[in-house]
Amino acid sequence: MSETQKAEIIRFRSHVRKLSSVTNSNGFDGFDKELSELMQVDQRVRSNLDEFYTGSLGSSVAKNRFDDVQPNESTIVRLKPLNKQGDGTYINANYVDARDAQDVPFVYIATQAPLENTVLDFWRMVYENDVAFIVMLCNCNENGKSKSKRYWPALHEMLDLGVLTVSTTSEIAHIDSVHRTFTLRTVRGEEKEIYHMQHVAWPDEGVPDSSVALMEMIQTIGKSPRSVKSPIVVHCSGGIGRTGIFVSMHILLAQFQKERTNISVPRVVHFLKLCRSGMVQRKDQYLFLYYATLREMERMVLSAQSGMNLLVQQPMRAQRASVTAAPAARPDAVSTTSPPPMLMRPKSAPTEKRWNPFRMFTSAPSSEQRGGHSRNGHESKSKSKSKKDGDSSSPRTEESSQCSEGSHTRRHVVNSTLGSFNGQNASPHFDLQAHHGNSRTIVHVQPIDTGMGNSSPSISLGSSYTRPRNTLEEELFRMQQVNRMKRASPTVVHHVGFSTLNT
Repeated sequence: MSETQKAEIIRFRSHVRKLSSVTNSNGFDGFDKELSELMQVDQRVRSNLDEFYTGSLGSSVAKNRFDDVQPNESTIVRLKPLNKQGDGTYINANYVDARDAQDVPFVYIATQAPLENTVLDFWRMVYENDVAFIVMLCNCNENGKSKSKRYWPALHEMLDLGVLTVSTTSEIAHIDSVHRTFTLRTVRGEEKEIYHMQHVAWPDEGVPDSSVALMEMIQTIGKSPRSVKSPIVVHCSGGIGRTGIFVSMHILLAQFQKERTNISVPRVVHFLKLCRSGMVQRKDQYLFLYYATLREMERMVLSAQSGMNLLVQQPMRAQRASVTAAPAARPDAVSTTSPPPMLMRPKSAPTEKRWNPFRMFTSAPSSEQRGGHSRNGHESKSKSKSKKDGDSSSPRTEESSQCSEGSHTRRHVVNSTLGSFNGQNASPHFDLQAHHGNSRTIVHVQPIDTGMGNSSPSISLGSSYTRPRNTLEEELFRMQQVNRMKRASPTVVHHVGFSTLNT
């Protein structure tokens, strides 16, 4: 364990003590202050009428477990369409790509627990994203309430979903968790092995008594090279509370392992809320995240100093000696310089393929429509920085979702500049492009500085608008335009909006 990590633990512990002190007569402490600022992030995100339009569509409402928990539009997971009409692409899930924003090699899918009518959609998402790990942080029933539909079969049995089958090949019970192995098969004979970890001791409306089970899951993920090649699915009942704690804790400890300084809980939670609104809402969850992270940091230091893996209370094996080193010790010898529990593998080799979200293509678009996509429909490696934007230090995210039918292709690009934790956030720029043959319409929504701290959009509508071919795309496009025009001016809606959309 390096001196940098020891110094970071001292700084982090001092920060926790400072937050614990009472700051006013109402009994609010530093944790309350940080959490209240984070809740404002949710309010700003939810004030954007466009941010949840897919989850609020009539065809999507029945697939939401809770009415007030819908996926953010900019990071939503889209499934491959089931037919030419583009049906079956919705699932209440969001990508949390921490590779560039948090400097850790992980991508997560934060989602709700499956419902009776979304079990197939859940497994389609797992298959299409080549998922290797599923982290389940709830029981199927808690206090007489249904928290999740059981979406896997009993041991050595098979669940037939038509296009997919799921088999449970192993099941090992731990103190507070159950680890399972699934085999996912398609009708074409393709097979994928998925590792499923379920936390069974997390109380409803509470926090666990210990973080040991969570650390077991984190270590299991870190030992596999597949953890950095595909997203890690994490879900609880709604996909925001317990899910936010696990993802935040994983990111924070991975940063600590990489010897990052000034590790910040609010910065990580702020990032998660921009990806999926509502992450980590209650104070008890926020306190658990702080103290569990500090406890595991200290445990990692003690593990390295004592040569003991304090998580499982067993001696850690000595590292295998290289061919140029001195003769190796006995395999069961205890090394006083053994590494701490592994949270993530070394950085992937440059030649390894970097995971990118699925992008839908059912026809062969032109090179202009592809916009840097390869023939097989996957997005090519995007450039994370743009020099012409001026401030290269501000992180930028770009999410694209494309849907096509025949020669018709619609592309929705959200390019948003994420603000810092202190409340400064820039309004996103929206471009909506509709392609049909050689005809193309581009709707630009650019922010206008009103001098009031927020930005309102300025809308320009192209003249060559072509009506979408299916009802879902038409409803989606209409809702986007009306919502944006409402924010600009009611007059625009009355005189321009509906007459243009009904052309």
